[in-house]
Amino acid sequence: ERLPDGFVFADQSSVAVPSPPHPDPEAIERAVAILAESEHPMVITSDGGAELFEVLSDLAARFAIPVVQFWRTSPAVATNHPFYAGEVPVPLLARADAVLVLDTMVPWLPGRMPLRPGAKVIQIGPDPLFSGLPVRSFPGDIMITSTPAPALRALAAGLEQAGYARAGPTADRRAALVPQLAARRAAEVAEGLEPGGSPMSPEYLSKTLSDVIGDGATVVNELGLAPGPLELTRHDSFFGPSTAAGLGWGGGAALGVKLADPERLVVWSTGDGSYVFSNPAACHHAAASLGLGLLTVIADNRVWNAVRRSTLALYPEGAAATSARMPLSSLEPAADYTKFAEAYGGHGQRVTEPDQLRPALEAAIEQTQAGRQALISVHVAYPDAANT
Repeated sequence: ERLPDGFVFADQSSVAVPSPPHPDPEAIERAVAILAESEHPMVITSDGGAELFEVLSDLAARFAIPVVQFWRTSPAVATNHPFYAGEVPVPLLARADAVLVLDTMVPWLPGRMPLRPGAKVIQIGPDPLFSGLPVRSFPGDIMITSTPAPALRALAAGLEQAGYARAGPTADRRAALVPQLAARRAAEVAEGLEPGGSPMSPEYLSKTLSDVIGDGATVVNELGLAPGPLELTRHDSFFGPSTAAGLGWGGGAALGVKLADPERLVVWSTGDGSYVFSNPAACHHAAASLGLGLLTVIADNRVWNAVRRSTLALYPEGAAATSARMPLSSLEPAADYTKFAEAYGGHGQRVTEPDQLRPALEAAIEQTQAGRQALISVHVAYPDAANT
């Protein structure tokens, strides 16, 4: 429809981005008092970002505080940081006397991850109560309304003034945790060194992919990779769905990341079920029409594992657990997903054996560097009932 004569679009927005909330000094003072008296503090956060990545990395190193990224949506510290403590709060949570939660809707699973009796919990976030949720029962002895980075700066200043970095408990914790966390990280990475049979393990897929792409790529992961073996050294090296996301989020998110930085290698890693939910024809059409050399890696385990794992967790000895093919969870017959990419001029390859994986990934990356999208479909195993 034709615009009226003389109509012009504004050259700038008439609504500015709101300034971020900053912490109340009295609340910070009370939080500092709790942390300064603690022997076993810990941080739990899901999200990261450039500012938080810098501030939290410094705080964790200076005060020897381990950081857990439960249901990571983006890195808050690097996986090679000496106080990176993985993605699962257990067993640190059971020992912690002070827990610092940074803007995380679900920081742990209360039924399976017990909090130490008497532990103090400090929650920081623009809405630390997550008041939009009908029910959220996580404790909070101090609730600080602030974006995490300014609050952490204020906490660090208070702890420094209190001499916490030089205190005996901090030195003892540093001496104990650095080798413990290094060993935990080494074991996590080691899980991806061996393929574990045929079909290969998801950990082997993750480790091989991480080695091939190096530290300059961004992985957008939706239930495709086992995150443990991934080496993530930058704040923008990984994006995952929030706990409130819907299946199929990954394709559109990966296209957005690629559009923001077309020269960067962007990997859309996805489970086969999540891939189907993403409307793959639309995603690959968008990549083709925009000339985006997106790399898609599908973990083809041929099962809707979210349903399967939930069923086994609730009814480990039920009828579904004993069936050779669990009802409503199989994705057999397996589709040839490469055809989606090929239909839009992309490169596609199926991988069924471990020794095919690295060459296939390297060939696919060459295609993306030439501006052509590529898709690798990898047949992987899924955990059996005993390991679920």
